[in-house]
Amino acid sequence: MIFIKKKIKLGLASKVAIKVTIISLVLFYSTITLVMVVQYSLLKNALFEDFSRYVPLYMESLLDSNIIDDDLEAKISENASFFSFLPFDTSGNRLSDAIIRNNETGKIIVNEYQYIPEDSQNEMFDIPEGTPVSKEVGDRFYFLYKITYKKYSILYASLTSSISEYYGLLLYRLDVILWASILIFFAMGFYFSRLMIKPIQDHNTSLKLYNTNLAHELKTPLSVVRSNLDMLELTKNEKFIASSKEELTHIENIINSLLFLIQKRSGGEKYEIKNLANIIEKSSEKFPQLSINFENFETAIQKEINEDLFILLVENIFENAHKYSSDGKISVSLNEKFLKFSNQVEKNLSAKELKQIEEIFYQVDNSRNSQGYGLGIPMIKKIIENFGWEMKISCKNNIFEIKIIF
Repeated sequence: MIFIKKKIKLGLASKVAIKVTIISLVLFYSTITLVMVVQYSLLKNALFEDFSRYVPLYMESLLDSNIIDDDLEAKISENASFFSFLPFDTSGNRLSDAIIRNNETGKIIVNEYQYIPEDSQNEMFDIPEGTPVSKEVGDRFYFLYKITYKKYSILYASLTSSISEYYGLLLYRLDVILWASILIFFAMGFYFSRLMIKPIQDHNTSLKLYNTNLAHELKTPLSVVRSNLDMLELTKNEKFIASSKEELTHIENIINSLLFLIQKRSGGEKYEIKNLANIIEKSSEKFPQLSINFENFETAIQKEINEDLFILLVENIFENAHKYSSDGKISVSLNEKFLKFSNQVEKNLSAKELKQIEEIFYQVDNSRNSQGYGLGIPMIKKIIENFGWEMKISCKNNIFEIKIIF
């Protein structure tokens, strides 16, 4: 007999949590990156619209004020502060300045941007006149506007943050969020992984207990058979043969029960219309030690069943009552709608225990002194499902009830 056992490695929840954390962080920061790229693009477009709206008007007013005349260098020197305009960059902390170049000689007259190479400045001047332009020069973006006055080309340059600067600035601000996110995602991943793994762990625990009980259940009759054979060899007493046969039947029942639960039904069982009351009453005769009370028991109820399976169903219920009934009694009710068995037990079963006893590897009493091997209720349930019926189990006021709804 082979059991497939699911192993739970130590720290599996932590490993799952780490994987969930990594995946969550990748998704989180991929989303953040996408949002920042879109936000940067929208912000840059909005700023460029403002630049295109106001700077041409300002430059025209500059010319109308006659601030630029033939003595341009002197005027610029005297009004140097005039060429520090309002900021138009995305970071909000840089001032845009004027770059003015002599149109005839190419000599730089004013260069507030000392860090801009002359080649880059020449590239900045290479734009259409009177048209606002957004242009990447080097590794930076500029909003540019150029006009000509007399022999001079006047360029208004507004520095904007590049996407890398904008991204870097936000990532710097996200440092705290990053570490907080790691902790939060790890905690969430650990919590949810524990929830996912818990049913497997519970199943593994139940399987370990079941294997222990089943090994004991099989070992005991085998020991009895061995002892009987030893005694038979010495005494030739027939009672040891009968006892050995009984124990071997017990082992055979366990194996047959396991095969019934594990194997899929072929669907080839023979189904016939049978009187349920007759079968139940006949099966009850095999349990003389059990006091069976037939109440509200209609004797004419007939259903289409496989008789062998129905006998197995009824006998398992009686056997279950024999093992666990606190007073050795069971009541049986039968009508056109349902078949009901009820017996008194020593203690009530919780809703969780009622659900668990339907599982093949579960026993309410996990000690080796338990009389069963945890197959009765699962077998009953499977037979009922094969018939297309429904089973409801309850336990209230120390009354255990199995109700089979047709």
